[in-house]
Amino acid sequence: MNITWATGRPTGQEQGTFITIDLGGTNLRVCKVELTKQLGGYKITQRKFKLPVQHRQRSVDDLWALVADKLKESLESQHITKGREALPLAITFSYPLTQHNIRRGSCSVGRRAPIFLALRDMPSLPSWSTSLHREDTYEKMVAALYFGELVRLIILHLHHTTGLFTGCDLSRLDRIHSMESTFLSAMEGGPLGSLGEMQALFRERFNIEPKTKELKICRLVAEIACTRAARLYACGITAICKKKGIEPYHVAVDASTLFGERAAAALREI
Repeated sequence: MNITWATGRPTGQEQGTFITIDLGGTNLRVCKVELTKQLGGYKITQRKFKLPVQHRQRSVDDLWALVADKLKESLESQHITKGREALPLAITFSYPLTQHNIRRGSCSVGRRAPIFLALRDMPSLPSWSTSLHREDTYEKMVAALYFGELVRLIILHLHHTTGLFTGCDLSRLDRIHSMESTFLSAMEGGPLGSLGEMQALFRERFNIEPKTKELKICRLVAEIACTRAARLYACGITAICKKKGIEPYHVAVDASTLFGERAAAALREI
């Protein structure tokens, strides 16, 4: 567990203008947030940029250069230029961040779930437990960056073992991370009998002309993967609430893809 430098909680009476950067696994968001005089009131202007695959795999210098460019672009679009008063900047990194002090930290990987705990409530872990962190299994089962990839690999496996998409060119689908999580939302959207949009997506993105039966199989695969992700996600929420004894509670989520009804159903079961 990483210790943060947060020493208090918001009161809702804060005011001012802030710039925020949200760096996730698939998207970069730059926001201007205005906290208004109204209790808890705010106005937000947001720009979202797709995080190119190559920047996820290059050096950290290339990644931060991209962040700086998009920050500059966003500020200019808001007519926030040099000469104005300095604005506070906050950054959210969608993975654990070990903060050495209030202005410096080391980015890591794993699963981020902020929780306020007294030091006495933090159990000690044996040193061998840290070896498990390298696996990041939970992250790979619930993060949007990964379950699109999981569905892609299952579809390819079905192609090789059962003849799914026989006669089709799967060269585009064979590329790593070519099936984004937003594609899964489209695969599941609409009634089961309405597959026209899904068929058009396969044609446009992967140059594949699926048959109706193949579309139904792909939709089932997406449903299984997304349901599992939602239910595992609910386990993380439940663990925090049980640890803190929180009941009832509200859950706020910032994500590109979330299947809220399934997660809520799993929470009720647990």
